[in-house]
Amino acid sequence: MQAFLKNQRVLLTGFHDTNVKAAKYVEQLGGEALHCPLQEMTILPGSIRLLGKSDWIIFTSPASARLYMQHIYPLSGFDKAVCVGPGTRAALEDDYGRACNFIPDANYSSLGLAKAMCKEKELFLNKKILFPCSQLASHALEQTLAEVGISIQRHDFYKPESKQLASIPDFDALCFFSPSAVQSLGELKGAGFLKGKKVALIGSSTAEAFEEIFGSDYTKASEATAEQTVLALYQ
Repeated sequence: MQAFLKNQRVLLTGFHDTNVKAAKYVEQLGGEALHCPLQEMTILPGSIRLLGKSDWIIFTSPASARLYMQHIYPLSGFDKAVCVGPGTRAALEDDYGRACNFIPDANYSSLGLAKAMCKEKELFLNKKILFPCSQLASHALEQTLAEVGISIQRHDFYKPESKQLASIPDFDALCFFSPSAVQSLGELKGAGFLKGKKVALIGSSTAEAFEEIFGSDYTKASEATAEQTVLALYQ
């Protein structure tokens, strides 16, 4: 593989596990990975409780899958899982040994997932479906599903909170893996901070947040994975 990131310092702004995966690809391509998590996850008080067994569970990020399996799964369970994209599927299958039973063919976003589920609505009608998610997650998923008669139980149980960083290391390029990380950097450094930097974004919702705060000078990953986000730096 051509080392097209040679001598480039790439700032990785995700959570630890995502940054570790992304760093592997940065280093394979000759770059230097700079770990700079902008946020930390906080479990909401009273949210870790018995929810009963679900027919389906919906995960719209690797973080939701990991946090659910760590904190809620011991108290509840599910038969089948829906994942928004390959990164989320890998978090569930590779880290916890539970199969992903439904994933979109493309458009790895909450809205893309909702549309894919609507096309296969017979799988989900009259089923008990749990959607464990961040308090900041969009309501587009449950609203879109409700239009075709699919009812889901949303369960907000965590939220990302900005970290107080003393400094950010010098960098040449940057990867964002979530809309909330984009918002955190915008609040910390302002809209002009990324001028002249190469920026790669993991998906559509992250791109929407980036355009609102920083503008439109970015590239978007072809798939919502750490690897493709790194590769998007030099598309």
